[in-house]
Amino acid sequence: MAASSVLKKGTSTSPHRKNRGDLDTSLGASPLFQQSASRAIRVVSMCENRIGCRARGTLSIGRHGLATQMQMDLVRAGKKTPPPNAAEVWIDFDGTLTTQDVVDSLVRGFCATDAWRALEDAWQAGQIGSRECLAGQFSLVRIGEEDLDAFLASISLDPGTPRLFELLGRHGVPAMILSDGIDWFIDYILRAHDLQPPPVRSNTLVRSGASWQLVCPHFSPACQSAAAHCKCASMERLGTPGRWRIYVGDGRSDLCAARKAHLRFAKGTLAANLEDEGLEYAPFATLNDVCHVLETAWPQRRLRAA
Repeated sequence: MAASSVLKKGTSTSPHRKNRGDLDTSLGASPLFQQSASRAIRVVSMCENRIGCRARGTLSIGRHGLATQMQMDLVRAGKKTPPPNAAEVWIDFDGTLTTQDVVDSLVRGFCATDAWRALEDAWQAGQIGSRECLAGQFSLVRIGEEDLDAFLASISLDPGTPRLFELLGRHGVPAMILSDGIDWFIDYILRAHDLQPPPVRSNTLVRSGASWQLVCPHFSPACQSAAAHCKCASMERLGTPGRWRIYVGDGRSDLCAARKAHLRFAKGTLAANLEDEGLEYAPFATLNDVCHVLETAWPQRRLRAA
């Protein structure tokens, strides 16, 4: 995927907020887009009574119907799921493709001291970015190769992960995993589940004596999320001009990229952050919910024989 520009504009007083009704008019006017838009299902968008809006990320969409608690369109003011040949999908890994945050679990289970907690608190408070936090925490991790392999083999995937990969492959939609975690952790986990992952852009980890050293080749000091991997910069650099960006994530490191996406699927901290900023998103409980939306919007297409 080649470098891409933001296809919508915002006039909000906040530099990070976008107008909910903005869309790329050249794409929106195309017959193929209109056809795809007509297939877009209505999904959960906002609690009508606004009680427990953070729970938007925990609602599941049933196979035979729509959730009844919320009744807004997946995308307001003309935004609909783009057709496959006009879309590109960016996916977080930890907590999105997996059922748990891999790095968080490793740190909590294998740090030599409790000093990781102070780093975590400082990161949560916004006093440091994730690069400083993770570098300090990984320096405290003590785990042998066999135990690390066993730990990574124990990580379970979101039940919709294989379905999502198959769906994107079937429709030929460009996709990339953008992670603030570790590249070879991701590769190990997905291959352990017999999955061929899409391209991965992430941090990496190297052994440094008894501990581990974090390497962040995609760090940017200008990152709006102060992340070890600036996902918004990666998306800008690698995206395809003219394609609509679909982002799927759950965490704080996803916020800068999600702000620049045209269609957002969010849960957890990301959903809460988007809610606070007034940015539209579609909540999901598992990736099966995301797949349900895309499968309904996109026409059926069989995989070509190899």
